[in-house]
Amino acid sequence: MLDAAAINELLTELSGDLHAQGIRGEMFIVGGAAMALAYNTRRATKDIDAVFEPKMVVYEAAARIADDHPELDSNWLNDAVKGLLPGSDPNATVVFDRPGLVVRVASPGYLFAMKVAASRVERDVDDIIALYRLCGFGSVAESLDHIGAVYPGLTLEPRAQFLLEEIASTAPDEPQPAPGQGGETRT
Repeated sequence: MLDAAAINELLTELSGDLHAQGIRGEMFIVGGAAMALAYNTRRATKDIDAVFEPKMVVYEAAARIADDHPELDSNWLNDAVKGLLPGSDPNATVVFDRPGLVVRVASPGYLFAMKVAASRVERDVDDIIALYRLCGFGSVAESLDHIGAVYPGLTLEPRAQFLLEEIASTAPDEPQPAPGQGGETRT
């Protein structure tokens, strides 16, 4: 599992590899890795879901890094999420900036919309709660309006809407399980 420290180490190696080739890569991270890097350093994930450029050069560098780390999954860095991204995120935050690589993570609102739209409620509940709080939504309607703005025309699965209603009904000052602290660590 990759926590924030492990992800930063891999990004440092990736940056070094790209820089040695005279390349400056760009990466936009979503999912569990974004949560670990920017919103909950106790969070861990099995891989880094991202989009990046130059794609093939970054993939080749990532493969070399995987070869150097036998415990690392060969798909530790992948762009399988690209078809699920709702477009650009004007509020993305730079979390890593080295000579060979700049990395941005998705904003809380972007991640919130993605995780709710995916409707993996059981798997993403802690992240959804944390992101709902970070976004500062005052009601279910406000959170649904946000999701609708990010994913126009999306029809949420009932279980996702029920989760939002449950989150909104819980007073913000009541103790909540810390993201990543309510069972198994997810990706």
